Amino acid sequence: MVYAGYLLRSRLLRRPIDRSALAYLAAVLFTAAWGVAGLLDLRSTKALTWHLALLFDQSRYIAWAVFMLHLLQPAVAGMARQRRWLGGIFPMGLALAGRGADLYIGIVPDAGPHAERWLVASQMAWPVLGLLMVEQVFRNQVEQSRWGAKPLCLGLGGMFLFDVYLYSQAMMFGKFDGEVLAARGLVHAAAVPLLLVAARRNDQWLARVRVSKTAAFYSASLLLIGLYLLFIAGVGYYVRYFGGSWGGALQVALLAVSLVMLTGLMLSGALRARLRVFVGKNFFSYRYDYRLEWLKFTAMLSSKASPQAVGGLVVRGLADMVECPGGALWFKSLGDDRYVQTAAWNMPQTGHPEPTDSAFCQFMRQREWIVDLGTARKGRGPTDELAAVPRWVMDVEMAWLVVPLLVGDEMLGFVVLSKPRTPVDMNWEVRDLLKTAARQAASFLAQ
Repeated sequence: MVYAGYLLRSRLLRRPIDRSALAYLAAVLFTAAWGVAGLLDLRSTKALTWHLALLFDQSRYIAWAVFMLHLLQPAVAGMARQRRWLGGIFPMGLALAGRGADLYIGIVPDAGPHAERWLVASQMAWPVLGLLMVEQVFRNQVEQSRWGAKPLCLGLGGMFLFDVYLYSQAMMFGKFDGEVLAARGLVHAAAVPLLLVAARRNDQWLARVRVSKTAAFYSASLLLIGLYLLFIAGVGYYVRYFGGSWGGALQVALLAVSLVMLTGLMLSGALRARLRVFVGKNFFSYRYDYRLEWLKFTAMLSSKASPQAVGGLVVRGLADMVECPGGALWFKSLGDDRYVQTAAWNMPQTGHPEPTDSAFCQFMRQREWIVDLGTARKGRGPTDELAAVPRWVMDVEMAWLVVPLLVGDEMLGFVVLSKPRTPVDMNWEVRDLLKTAARQAASFLAQ
């Protein structure tokens, strides 16, 4: 009823309706219809009203998803057609799974707890997806546009978060908590003032949408966490169901162990690196956000004043760009005729100097070439590169790349980077980024 009253008060009905307003209006309509169907179900003993309320519940989630997808249209339009098609499979499959479980329960008199579990699981996935989309909508705003998006994201986020709690509790314990279920309508009604404010600010909604790799990374992380928790909830149900008298204790133990495992996975640098590379390769034309990488690298170099500290930061900054856990710097002092190791980060000290006039140094200086030791060890690099790389560099087992530090035509030194946490394709984009960053680092070292 609150949503129905909101429709009468909304400015959306008193102005020309564009596509975003139409999608928003449809979502509010389905939410109001769900509320009315829920009231009818409370006063009826027929199963039809329950199925009708469930239908509108699923429909409103679809409508809110369509609305937020419309707000993200500039970001979605930048994706390839195949990726957009793949991104639509999950919501479509989710809708079909929920409808199928509902129809099965309605047709088969004794459907059993497994069908009900499947229905609850499909229903729980909707608010998880909704939270991911809310997070994506908010993160993709430039700072000056977030004023208009905050009420919308707070209202929808509160609704979806409450439903995640409701359905996850039902998944874990095999039934809905009556008090939580009774409070659901009040919680959703409490979002109406925020949606009303959002409607009044809708001229500023997503005025400037931009695609953010950081936002995509966090969204992918949240999606994986949601799927992991959904899987653990399903496993917990079966442990409780088949565990007999020990079922409850085993379920609690499983939950504790799974949370510890989730924390360990979230702290894993290798896993984050793999996910970052996957997102960059599959959802963006370019792997790097160059503005962000440049700002991070410059800020890192500027954070220390001493030459020794700058050397270590140069190594770490270049290593972070290609997901390397370590590296070392070989630097030439003024008037010296060889490069010696002066800084290292997560890499053993090596006493091998390299003459400034060696074939290796001349090759990197003249060609401004980044040496890929992985391909060189396999004999697949350029002939002049294979002939120039010294044996001591090849013998450093964890070494992967050698990046020259050039200022004009002079090479001040070079950085040896360790093998990355996840396989990285050394294409033109990675090489150009490292070359540009290396020249910036060399200018800092030359000061």
